Amino acid sequence: MSALRKPRSRRTGAASHGEDAGDGRRGRGRGRNRGRNRGRGRGRRRGRGQGQGGGGRSGGGDGGLPELGPLPDGVAWESCVGMVDIGANLAHKSMRGRVEEFVARSGSNGVGAIIITGTSVKDSETAAAMAVEAEGREAGVALVSTAGVHPHDAKRWDAATAARIEALLADDHVVAVGECGLDYNRMFSTKDEQVTAFRAQLEIAARVAKPLFLHERDAWEPFVEILAEYWPSLPAGGVVHCFTSPPEALAAYLELGAYIGITGWVCDERRGGPLRDLVASIPLDRILIETDAPFLKPRGVAAIPSRGRNEPAYLPYVAVAVAECMGVTAEELVAASTANAVRLFGEAVAPR
Repeated sequence: MSALRKPRSRRTGAASHGEDAGDGRRGRGRGRNRGRNRGRGRGRRRGRGQGQGGGGRSGGGDGGLPELGPLPDGVAWESCVGMVDIGANLAHKSMRGRVEEFVARSGSNGVGAIIITGTSVKDSETAAAMAVEAEGREAGVALVSTAGVHPHDAKRWDAATAARIEALLADDHVVAVGECGLDYNRMFSTKDEQVTAFRAQLEIAARVAKPLFLHERDAWEPFVEILAEYWPSLPAGGVVHCFTSPPEALAAYLELGAYIGITGWVCDERRGGPLRDLVASIPLDRILIETDAPFLKPRGVAAIPSRGRNEPAYLPYVAVAVAECMGVTAEELVAASTANAVRLFGEAVAPR
């Protein structure tokens, strides 16, 4: 693979959106394995010729990461070279100690850049440090990060938090503000606390002129209302990540000019059916792909091992599913989503 630059709610079938980082920190994410897979040996990088046709991608032998099966319908792994995973929670406690392993494995599967999601001050600082530390490595996968406070943690928002988040955003390795927004499902923070933190982060995004990494669950109407108020002062735009909302929400986000992030939920033809239908109506120049690892592990994909957590290496399966829904080839989808990521987040995620 070519090396890339380092630098049950009213939603579309998402029965439980606990995959987002805030929920996972509280042990409520779907697809959890409760740590039973910790302690497995490190995976090894695989040869480029593996995984095409009927073969899978090796996980590195005994004690390594689980083996990956082939992509659907004979799609070659080369079709997915240069992907950008716009949202992976590598700072999450369940992934610590194995980040290099996950990053190397993703690079072998065509991922060229990973944006590490910041969901709290602590995780944002950790994510930024990971991106800085990775810059000098020859792993072939760019690591950058976001800085923000997830709506679940909005109750902790104060002036000191705002100052620390804005300070992180002065670093070129930190490419977006967030994960921020509204989540009226789990309500770990009150609506007033969430709105206060959301507005404050929108104001920061306007000051630093960096894009937004947005979260919305069961709150699309107030979310759009607030976002529309600030959008004219946000020249860098943003992405509504992990989209699973109703058709009306999608129309509103597209009308604003936001990008739409799609995760492995789209791979599940049974539970993700409504989302798959909506993905077909997303313009190719607004689509972004992500894993939201370690949450939202793609389901219904026989090639993905049942054991273990989600990880950026599974992004090709998301890309192929999204391409199928949109009626384009995997190559076209990857080219478009990567171009969109570069347009939104900058050259830090661009192929060399």
